[in-house]
Amino acid sequence: MRDLSARMARRFPQHPAHQHVRDAATMLDLGQHDGARRHLNAAIASLSPLQIRRMGLSHDEDHQDAKLFMDQAHRHLLLVKDHEDARKEPAQ
Repeated sequence: MRDLSARMARRFPQHPAHQHVRDAATMLDLGQHDGARRHLNAAIASLSPLQIRRMGLSHDEDHQDAKLFMDQAHRHLLLVKDHEDARKEPAQ
């Protein structure tokens, strides 16, 4: 997840999404799955086309890269949820 944050920071240094992904990784390290999910949801929301346009990023390349980062953040969100589900299921 920190690798994703670093790639996002290089591509969109002015955009806060990479900070949310970094914070999600920190929360996950602390075992705070709810916090990780909140930060990943914030990163995903901030990468929406409307938010990208509001940041002044209007080229197709910007939107394509933002969509890729959004998909990767969403995948991390699902992995956090999967990890949480695996912890809750009784051992068989």
